[in-house]
Amino acid sequence: VPLTLTGTSVSHIIKAENTSTIVFPRGLHGAATGATGFTIGVLGESASTSGTGVAGLASAATGTTYGVSGQSDSIEGRGVYGRASASGVTGVTYGGYFESDSTPSMGVYGQATAATGSTFGVFGLSTSTSGRAVYGEATAATGDTYGVWGRGFSTSGRGVFGQASASTGTTYGVHG
Repeated sequence: VPLTLTGTSVSHIIKAENTSTIVFPRGLHGAATGATGFTIGVLGESASTSGTGVAGLASAATGTTYGVSGQSDSIEGRGVYGRASASGVTGVTYGGYFESDSTPSMGVYGQATAATGSTFGVFGLSTSTSGRAVYGEATAATGDTYGVWGRGFSTSGRGVFGQASASTGTTYGVHG
């Protein structure tokens, strides 16, 4: 039976609270159980020009916490997926935007945990004719800064490796 609630509130229309401390207690659970098709367990939507469709907050001051967490068990899955679908020549969009205020900190952390095979902790891909697959910028006016920095621990490793594959033109594997 579909349920639709409409109202005006400064805080919320529906509040669900679960005080259980067992593994994975939920304040709200949404499940789309269809075996095929593009299904969504929980959908958040905001029409505001500065809105957020879905927000997560982990308010504990200590511990390993996640404001938003995702997991996919599919062999072609993505634990968390973001897409900025606006197109045009003005503005800058981000499929994912991450920020960390603590020190030391990382805005993006990627880890490939397979012990063998070709893996990437962070992978970038650009199909633009003037694109950069991975871009780094250190904006501090002073100090020992690096736009991109790499470190290799293997006896045959490299901190930074570049390969230019074009057969013509002026190309650089690593330039700087």
